[in-house]
Amino acid sequence: MSGERVIAAEVASWDVPFVHLDVFGTADPTTIAEQIADFVRRHLKRSIEKHVFCTASVGSTHGLILDDGTRVVLKARPPASTNPDLPLDLRSLECIARVQSFLSERGYPALAPLVR
Repeated sequence: MSGERVIAAEVASWDVPFVHLDVFGTADPTTIAEQIADFVRRHLKRSIEKHVFCTASVGSTHGLILDDGTRVVLKARPPASTNPDLPLDLRSLECIARVQSFLSERGYPALAPLVR
């Protein structure tokens, strides 16, 4: 399924897609899909073969299959300034990624972050 269709279905499930607006600056599925594809190209040096799922709660989560068959989950968070009840700033997220990497490297069932 194309990224636009997967994203469009998620956006349509919201009365006001505020998470998408906060994270991507838009609720337009095509623009969101382009932003995700650009991120994957720049940071993972791959392209997206298939957009498997999209869901949103405090952030936007996307299941992707890359052109080499790798399955990844991309989590995009809004800036900390958009939600005072969710105080995870960049430093906090970097700490979480370090802990997750630490656990993964030692055999715990935690996925290793691909980008930090």
